[in-house]
Amino acid sequence: MMGVDIRLRVQDLPVRLAWQIQHLAASRVVVTIYESYIPQALLTIAVLGSAKRDRDLTEFLLLFVGIAVVTVLLSAPFPASNPMIHFGLQGPYDDSLVSLFQTLRDGSLKAFDL
Repeated sequence: MMGVDIRLRVQDLPVRLAWQIQHLAASRVVVTIYESYIPQALLTIAVLGSAKRDRDLTEFLLLFVGIAVVTVLLSAPFPASNPMIHFGLQGPYDDSLVSLFQTLRDGSLKAFDL
């Protein structure tokens, strides 16, 4: 993935991170937008359902579930790697949203604790 990022010229994560730290208000807006995908999806379902747009609702749900399945199938053989680790901003086993994936990547995770 880093090769793709380099070809697309989006490998400047440390620069973007520094900008976000300097502009906390903008950072909060970006985080809010990023975290609003669940309410957006629920609102879309509610609006389509209440407007009796059954065909559009069916299409939305099929696409949503289809994309979720494709995402899981593609990410299962390639567990996520944290770009913060790649750029040396965080250690591979530091507490983060994707630190669990490091144990998947190195083969030390043997069982999922549900």
